[in-house]
Amino acid sequence: MNVLITGGTGFIGGEICNKLLQKGHTIILLTRVNDKIRADLQKPGISLFPYEYAHDSKLPLELMGKVDGIINMAGEPIFTGRWTEEKKRRILDSRINITRQLVECIAKLKGKKPHVLVSASGLRRRLRNYERLCQHD
Repeated sequence: MNVLITGGTGFIGGEICNKLLQKGHTIILLTRVNDKIRADLQKPGISLFPYEYAHDSKLPLELMGKVDGIINMAGEPIFTGRWTEEKKRRILDSRINITRQLVECIAKLKGKKPHVLVSASGLRRRLRNYERLCQHD
């Protein structure tokens, strides 16, 4: 399978990339332009695709038409800094924005579409005001 991965340069994403490569899959890794790519992710079987995860970014249709599956783990890091109101907003918005971009791009595809989209994000268990944070238009 040809798998598109967002958020694949972190600890969990890097491990997923390595496991998929071991199983013979190829990977298109969406990465921020300024990301420091781990050395173990710069190898055959992984194609790096620079992408700015801005609110209004658009994924290229020609890229999406080449993938069989998508693993979406992109988003504002949750283990850095204090959880201020601004930080919580960035965490939520970052996950909603990339997921929306992926779904909108898939909807525009005329031919082959990915068979699966897996989207994951981290949440803190003891987050105060959890219900309010999760309410988003």
